[in-house]
Amino acid sequence: MGRDKYRPGRKVGRKQATIAGAAATLEPHPNWLEASCVPEIEASTDADLVTLRERIPWKKLAPQHPIRRWWTSPTSDARFELHHLADDLRIVDGLNGSVSLMKQVFSSPETFPDFRYELRMAGTLGRPGGQQLTRLGGDGPGPDIEFISNSGHRCGVACFSARTVSPSTEAAAAVAAKLAKGFLPSFAHNPIDQDVMIEIIFDDVPVHEDCAKAQKVLEKLWRRHDVPELGADGVRVRRLRLLEPVTPAFNGRPGAQLRFLFPIPARENHRIGRTLHEKLFRETHVWAGRFSGIPLLAAEDSDFGHGLSEETVAALLADPQHSFALLLFTQAFFPENDDGICHRMERVRFLPRQSAIDLGLNIGMETLGNNLVSWSDEEGMLSFHPDHAEERWEISWHAAGVGARRVKPLNLATDYTKIEHPKIPRPGDDPQFVENLKEALNGLLARRQR
Repeated sequence: MGRDKYRPGRKVGRKQATIAGAAATLEPHPNWLEASCVPEIEASTDADLVTLRERIPWKKLAPQHPIRRWWTSPTSDARFELHHLADDLRIVDGLNGSVSLMKQVFSSPETFPDFRYELRMAGTLGRPGGQQLTRLGGDGPGPDIEFISNSGHRCGVACFSARTVSPSTEAAAAVAAKLAKGFLPSFAHNPIDQDVMIEIIFDDVPVHEDCAKAQKVLEKLWRRHDVPELGADGVRVRRLRLLEPVTPAFNGRPGAQLRFLFPIPARENHRIGRTLHEKLFRETHVWAGRFSGIPLLAAEDSDFGHGLSEETVAALLADPQHSFALLLFTQAFFPENDDGICHRMERVRFLPRQSAIDLGLNIGMETLGNNLVSWSDEEGMLSFHPDHAEERWEISWHAAGVGARRVKPLNLATDYTKIEHPKIPRPGDDPQFVENLKEALNGLLARRQR
């Protein structure tokens, strides 16, 4: 079919192909400029637009490259990504190795997350005034970033970005879709008188796509209105009150929401910990074991991780097979709630070996926009870290019968909220603090139920 469309005898097909090819080499319309933005980021719009237009090689940028998607997306997330990219590009401009790194950033969509993380870490380390970037590695051997720290130490950084897509996440999404669509006959033949939520909780991941047991338990619970919960090997299913109605409703007929829960964070901790162990050993063998400065590892968590467990951290720091003095564990995310958080948020964990502490190593890191420390400022902070990733589907009636649609893709959202510190040493004796704490907790719970 494709050959027929573009064969030499089809002039119309050739013309269309030529026009499409020419369009791909031009800058698309910057729809991201239409998105809302916080004032401190928006103030740099003119300068950032100039930087991006000068640096982005549109002729070489693949059609599916994330930068093209951001450029044409009128969302705050996309706008922040491009502002951040522009700022990082200016910070590394002229550095030894920057040209090589830029080629990698703009080349393959598949490797973009890895090299974008290197660029992001270079920007984070290069923003503090008392620190100096000296070299970028790009695709060459040696550290990905070299810099002189606030304390005057020469440091080399190896960067690692964990992939969010893993066998666990792929299997979970596939199972949720299969169960939701397989539930349609039971939903249609066993009507209900009000909207309801059914929660399907799996004990382990990856979940086998042959989910016959879960399907049977789900259908059995649906038929048994007198039973709130049922279980089988590896899965529990329970009926809950739905706080918000299923939409769209057809002729007022009630619908159902299926909430799938998968214990992915624990699996991610194991997967990423194992990969970091291999990374530390490999980088030590390639360059860090002979590096005259202090070797560091910067690692970006996946979207389905909550950071490494204390046991995993202790094992990595105690491992004598690597030469790294400090691990920087980072995660950038776009929070669902808007409780004072604008655009992307970052969190950073410093995990030093005793050798780094003894040396008096002082590293400055400055993110573009908020991080958890700058956001909470002088206030306290509450957070909710779910131990299960979640995906939601709605089952409802429409003119042609019943249908299923995914309303919330697989995600693991951590919620944060700020709270003023108590005015007296005993928090329980401060009535205003107790009231603020109740309000903050209720807000966290309400957001989790949305």
